[in-house]
Amino acid sequence: MNEDFRYFPYIVRDIVSAIRSEYDSIDEIKPVFEFGTYLELTKQVQIKDQIDATKYPLVWLVWEASESVQNWSSKVSYTVRPRIFICNFTNSDYSSVERYDSNFISVLLPIWELFKKQLEFNKFVSIESQFNYTLADHLLWGESLGFQKNANILFDTLDAIEIKFENLEINKIC
Repeated sequence: MNEDFRYFPYIVRDIVSAIRSEYDSIDEIKPVFEFGTYLELTKQVQIKDQIDATKYPLVWLVWEASESVQNWSSKVSYTVRPRIFICNFTNSDYSSVERYDSNFISVLLPIWELFKKQLEFNKFVSIESQFNYTLADHLLWGESLGFQKNANILFDTLDAIEIKFENLEINKIC
């Protein structure tokens, strides 16, 4: 019997590739996928004096977990609690209404909806797995206004959606 073990970051990469294929056929939006630690995310979006439009919109899987075959809860599955950011460059002069119209409604939320659909039908994600998650909008994410002690200080100014999943079950394919 041949078993296909898939690390979760590569499952998400395949999901984003499917989203990208769907978007490539209908729009100029081409989501990019990266994964790594939260610190790597902040380094990824630190480009001084230039904006690299090819890296946005960005789907970033914050991956700080130790994942290996030895950590599986059974011989056929394991659970993860991933944190994902869907980010897009924004104009810091936009109002909140302009930000929602130009980024959240037209770019970020459609990518999130396609992500959920692809996740639901992915052969490595358990059909019984409940998609319990929390969703947070981050307007003008990365902008330090001085009074926000825990602000993300990034060079690129972004709007982002943060998704935190609860116990997503991943399966081996036999």
